[in-house]
Amino acid sequence: MLGDQIVHETIDGETVVINLDSGSYYSLEGSGAELWSRLLGGESPVESAAALAIQHGADVAAIGSVIAAFHRELFDQGLITAQPPDAPTVDGDLGSFETPQLHVYNDLRAHLLADPVHDVEPGAGWPAAYPAR
Repeated sequence: MLGDQIVHETIDGETVVINLDSGSYYSLEGSGAELWSRLLGGESPVESAAALAIQHGADVAAIGSVIAAFHRELFDQGLITAQPPDAPTVDGDLGSFETPQLHVYNDLRAHLLADPVHDVEPGAGWPAAYPAR
């Protein structure tokens, strides 16, 4: 389900995901961290929508539409490999459900894409030892 170069960590309800292939990192907010956890746990979008609709007193079709859009965004960013099915946008009551948010950051791209094993001075090897001082 996850791409080969994806790492993630959830701390205090916020999930940070790093795509080591693109150098982008992401913050999942709102219900994003919970949906990420459900996705990694093997729950289908339909199962997530049903459970969350009950939990939040919401319309299942409306939550399903929001979840489908979120999964599409994850796929488009290369964070998941399973292409989500096209789903119509459905307006409805979301109850207390918070819309998931995926924030994309590229400010550390050069650092995340650095390859300390291969980006070395020719002939120096890695790690390059400094001459005695």
